[in-house]
Amino acid sequence: MNFLSRMSARDRRAVVIGCCVLLGLLLVRFALMPLLESWGQTRDRIASSDSRLRQLQAKTTRYLLARERLLENYGPGAAKPLEEVQAAQINLVQAISDALKAGGLSLQGLQPQGQKPVKELPGAVQVSFQVKTSGQLAQLARSLEAMRKAPTLIIAEQVSAAGNDKTPGQLELTLVLSTLASDPKYAISRLGAAR
Repeated sequence: MNFLSRMSARDRRAVVIGCCVLLGLLLVRFALMPLLESWGQTRDRIASSDSRLRQLQAKTTRYLLARERLLENYGPGAAKPLEEVQAAQINLVQAISDALKAGGLSLQGLQPQGQKPVKELPGAVQVSFQVKTSGQLAQLARSLEAMRKAPTLIIAEQVSAAGNDKTPGQLELTLVLSTLASDPKYAISRLGAAR
């Protein structure tokens, strides 16, 4: 205080104003600037999150539309999770048999066609069977409709019909039918190949 008392009033005023200006600058630099910077970063994060949310909403909408089309085309079996290969084979054979019966056809031959990995779905394989039966075109149509409504996903890959010389109106039918199954060994090999 002794220092300030020796100063003139004008000098004291200049020192006080200088200290206030210096304190104001320090306050702006160390309090206000970080606060504004933090606020700007928060606004950027909000904008980024909003953008990601819009992208996620668009993807979800596309997924739901694709799922709806999938259910329309392949029936309720498309909504079920994939089963292990052996369980999928057993359920596919049962579903094929039930669908043929519903259409008025009987299963005359069933030959496994093996498995092949599905490129678009790592860890999934397509399990196929060749089915032989005979009947009329209307019975085939009813059987295919029953397959579409089956609780197991049945994909008709190929349908071929040949006329029966012995019985007019009867067709010898050969169908290649498949379903999708889960096989972890294909998921691991694809992940390993991707690295």
